[in-house]
Amino acid sequence: SVDFILAHAHSAAFLGARGLGIPFGFFVHGDIFARPKGTYDARMTAFYRWIAPRAYASADVVFALAPYLGEMAQQRGARKVEVVPNGIDLRDLGLDQPPQPRPRSGPLRMITVGRLSVEKGIEHLLAACRLLDLDYELTIVGGGPLETELRAAAANLPRVRFAGAVPRSSLGALYRDHDLFVTATLNEAFALVVLEALACGLPVIGTNIEALRAVVQEGENGLLVPPADPRALANAIANVAGDEALRLSLAEHAHASVLPRYGWEAIGDEIARIIRK
Repeated sequence: SVDFILAHAHSAAFLGARGLGIPFGFFVHGDIFARPKGTYDARMTAFYRWIAPRAYASADVVFALAPYLGEMAQQRGARKVEVVPNGIDLRDLGLDQPPQPRPRSGPLRMITVGRLSVEKGIEHLLAACRLLDLDYELTIVGGGPLETELRAAAANLPRVRFAGAVPRSSLGALYRDHDLFVTATLNEAFALVVLEALACGLPVIGTNIEALRAVVQEGENGLLVPPADPRALANAIANVAGDEALRLSLAEHAHASVLPRYGWEAIGDEIARIIRK
C-alpha cells in the first residue's frame, strides 16, 4: 500500500493523486506567471493557469524551495506549506572534497552555468563584458533556445567561450578551474547552480533577486547587483578583479555557507519528518 505520494510538480500531483484518497504533496519550483515573457508558449501557460489552483487547493502539503515561494503558494490557495530547499552533493559534481581557495594567477577566470534561455539574462552578462577594462576570461556552460543568438552576440568578445552542455559529473572540475561564478539571471525558483558554485568554493556575483538572496550573503560569500543592469554587474566584477583579498575572503566563506546545511542528508531528513507528520 502507498502511504503518501510526493510529486515533482503541480501537474503530476494533481493528475496522479486526485481521487486516490492517498495523502499527497508536491514541490514548488517557481511561479510560471513570474517568468519573463517568452519563457513558455501560450499552451503551456494556459495549462498551468488551469491546473495550478486545483493542485494547490487539493494538496495535503506543498513543499517550497524558498520562503518567497511558500508565500506565493499560500496566495495561490495552498492549505499547508513547508519550506525545504534543494540539496547538493559534491560527488554528483565529480568531487570528493571542495577545492581550497587559491590565489589568482593570470586573467580573472569567470564561469556561468545555466540554460541559454530568456530568463537567464545572458545578454546582460555579455553587455557587462563589453564594459570591462581588465584581463578576464568567461566560460558559458549550457545549451538552450538562445544559443545561436548568444553565440552571434558574443562574436566580438574573444575572451568569451561557449562550452556547451556539460555532464553534471564534470561540473566540479570546471568550477575548480575558475576564480569567480557570475550570473545575470532574471528569474530563478532556487538557484541550484549558485549553490553548486559556492559548495565548490567559488565566490558568486549575481542578481539581487529572491532566489539568490536565499544563499548569497552580501560581502560574505558573494556580491549582488540589480537585475538587467550590465553596468552594475561590470562594476562588481571589476571590484573583485581589483581586490584579491576580497575575492579570497569570499571564496573562504563559500563552501561553509552551504554545506552541510544544504547537504542531501539534512534535506532528506527534513522531507521525511514532514511526510511522517
